[in-house]
Amino acid sequence: MTKRTLPSVICLMLTSCLFQHVQAQNQIAGSVRDITDKPLSFATVTLLNAADSSLVRGAFSTNEGSFLFENLPAGSFLCSASMLGFEQVFSKTVVLTEKSTRVDLEPAVLKETAATLSEVQVVAKRPFLEQKIDRTVVNVANSITNAGGTALQVLQRSPG
Repeated sequence: MTKRTLPSVICLMLTSCLFQHVQAQNQIAGSVRDITDKPLSFATVTLLNAADSSLVRGAFSTNEGSFLFENLPAGSFLCSASMLGFEQVFSKTVVLTEKSTRVDLEPAVLKETAATLSEVQVVAKRPFLEQKIDRTVVNVANSITNAGGTALQVLQRSPG
């Protein structure tokens, strides 16, 4: 390199670094609240590509219910907020250009979902053989080979 080209190379490098820094300043901010306007902490917030709904970034809301996505490229995005026990909500499409700096979304208001169970069944099965300290227990109900047999036949088929 000659002495004349060195300043122009340095100037070009600084310009490209500055351009990348300016380009990476896009932000999307918002908050997540319930229907009583209380902030929802640790709600899942995802930033999706508006064209195909592919995941761009994900975050959790803070204790105040706010979230922030930084250093975003230019493009069209959707924001989704969800939380266990609440319905998922989507924002309007947000378009970021290279000149955008920060876009504040309207608060995402999540509604509670009520799900009730009609019944709960707890099912447990005992093992076919149980080794106790002083005996071996054979649970006849858990053996297919013992179905329809007498007590003597069950004892003959049992190990030991």
